Amino acid sequence: MFLENDLSNEAEPQRQRVVASAPAEQNSEYNDLYVWPWTGIFVNIVNEPKNWEAVGSEGYWLAKFSKYKPSGIEIFLDDQGLVAQAVVKFDNDWTGFKNAMEFEKFFETEHHSKKEWNVEESHHNSNIYGWIAREDDYNSEGPVGDYLRRKGVLKTIPNLVQEATQHKNYIVANRANEIDMKTENLDELQIKYNEKTLSLSRMLRAKDILHSAFCEGSLSPFSSPSCSVCAYATMYEKMSATKCS
Repeated sequence: MFLENDLSNEAEPQRQRVVASAPAEQNSEYNDLYVWPWTGIFVNIVNEPKNWEAVGSEGYWLAKFSKYKPSGIEIFLDDQGLVAQAVVKFDNDWTGFKNAMEFEKFFETEHHSKKEWNVEESHHNSNIYGWIAREDDYNSEGPVGDYLRRKGVLKTIPNLVQEATQHKNYIVANRANEIDMKTENLDELQIKYNEKTLSLSRMLRAKDILHSAFCEGSLSPFSSPSCSVCAYATMYEKMSATKCS
């Protein structure tokens, strides 16, 4: 009995476990709303009288972040004039986006990213924190948020790719239309050229007929009037035939 049960159990196919695969994690950077033109933010610039003349100037920070190719810096002091924050402007192309992302990666590597800034309770240290401007920065209160809303718009990477593709297609279509128009103009010029060439050819043939008639004596001033009339008539017929051919 045990043997039969064992054999019957072995004969039944074992059910294979189906393990549900976890959904692929969505790339947040790809779908984030960024401020465009690309803009970086850095905060916690402490106003110390001994060095504010340097760190409070645009040139100081342009030199400090020169490896990221910023195109400009805007610095905003708080109401007390003690701490400042700033925005970094980058070029609005894909090279500018790459530089802005490297700017953000630098602060992440130093553990001075936006995440660390948000969890820092006291903000009493003198470290600079930085990141690339996104939707929450755009909608924030204060001078930085006001600046971002005044100077930029929110866009995702797919938005920009689609706009770039549409712009490229527009340029290609516009150039194709220009080429078609130039080709049409060239065709018209070719037709006019052919007409003028044909007209010139007919004139040259008529000239040859006149010259031949004169050389043969049919238009000699000593010939009789009747012969001259006949010669003119013959020449006229030949010229008419030439024009019609």
